[in-house]
Amino acid sequence: MNKKELARFRKILAHKKEEVTGQIARLELNYSNGPSRDSSGYGIHMAETGSDEEQLEKNLTFLSQEGDILKLIDDALERIDHMQYGICEGCGGSIPKERLVAKPFARYCISCRRRMELAGHSQ
Repeated sequence: MNKKELARFRKILAHKKEEVTGQIARLELNYSNGPSRDSSGYGIHMAETGSDEEQLEKNLTFLSQEGDILKLIDDALERIDHMQYGICEGCGGSIPKERLVAKPFARYCISCRRRMELAGHSQ
């Protein structure tokens, strides 16, 4: 991959990193605010508490997923720095640019990714 293409993908990844970082900040804010509390003196209905806890659990799951994506983006930026971006970590071949446009932090070509999925690997 030439320097112009690497610069293009660096820009795409930087933009994606901003999006993910913003999403993480929003999720952390929702988490830190915690579930809503009733200050009227009346007890909170158990169904409302369960709903709050379910939402909190969803937020934590999304936060974890966004953190994983952020790590993949940082790894991809590091691969750009080391001129390894766009090279499949499975077979050493080139990852098609179309795949990198769709998933700029991709580490594997489609063939290797499919092989991994069939073998039961998530990454």
